[in-house]
Amino acid sequence: MVAAAAIGIVGIFVHRLNLVLNGLSYPNIGLPPGLPVGVEQGGGSSFLTSYWYVPTIVEWIIVLGVLAFGALIFTLAVRYLPMQEPDAH
Repeated sequence: MVAAAAIGIVGIFVHRLNLVLNGLSYPNIGLPPGLPVGVEQGGGSSFLTSYWYVPTIVEWIIVLGVLAFGALIFTLAVRYLPMQEPDAH
């Protein structure tokens, strides 16, 4: 049993090592740093190295919709799922 457990643990570590080494074997794609801000205008870069991200109105509406759906599911669960045992009269 000890040998089987040891082989299992070694197999887990070898699998983990395989995943890590395969991920590191290919070089990363060379992309400019930052976020794209438009078309390059003669000699400069169209990428900023620091930029403030502000969500659009569509993203805010999606977040509100997800929160509203969660509140609806919670409300329906509280209303229709039994939260207490029925009285045994």
